[in-house]
Amino acid sequence: MVYAHEVRWPVTLAMVLLLVPSYSGDGRRPLFAPGLRVTATPFVPKGGWPRRIGALEPIGALSLTANQSAFGGLSALALYRGQAILLSDGGLVVRVRIARGKMETLGTAELADGPETGWRRASRDTESLAVDPRTGRAWIGYERINMIWRYAGDFNTADAASYPVPMRRWGINSGAESLVGLNDGRFVAFREGGVREDGARAALLFDGDPALFDTPTSRLRYLPPPHSSPAMPPCCRTATCSSSIDDSTCRCGSK
Repeated sequence: MVYAHEVRWPVTLAMVLLLVPSYSGDGRRPLFAPGLRVTATPFVPKGGWPRRIGALEPIGALSLTANQSAFGGLSALALYRGQAILLSDGGLVVRVRIARGKMETLGTAELADGPETGWRRASRDTESLAVDPRTGRAWIGYERINMIWRYAGDFNTADAASYPVPMRRWGINSGAESLVGLNDGRFVAFREGGVREDGARAALLFDGDPALFDTPTSRLRYLPPPHSSPAMPPCCRTATCSSSIDDSTCRCGSK
């Protein structure tokens, strides 16, 4: 014999599930499965490479693919001890190295630490990356929430984070597109948006570690070379432009 109270709870739960709407927000951010393998093939644009691109002389390029659909959307790259550290706009890290003419995939990370829980893709909207060449510690700029987090060299844990006041008005989709560590210990964050009529872009100079809330900052404007609008000046890619930064504008020049 089945009593009425024994079926009441299953019926009630079934009715609740029917009435609750399905989740319609951001989906689960894609993650890597074990065994990611990145491959590289030479890339040449249609018509070949021009002799120069602004201040740069192109010597070649690679097109990267992988055996997993979560790979892609790369937003930042840093070099560290012969490795290239790739960061996607969904908080995924891949380490690769070219050895003996072949691409080697060295490892991955998923930024378990960071804003919110990390379940949604929007909570890992990572856009910029700087790596300490001595220790391997990394600083990551988050778009949408406009924060900077500092990670251990394996990217598995974070030990500091800041929400710089001048960056709080940088917009949802126009945050720290590039982050550069200078030789003297300072950092510069370049905003994706904030372009003035003269073409200058907003930037922020940190007088020390950008992941510490009390690090002094100075507002800058970066004026790219004519006919280009990079988020980060080529001279800063090699961390040699600290002497080119004054109190108002960072102008790119060869050193």
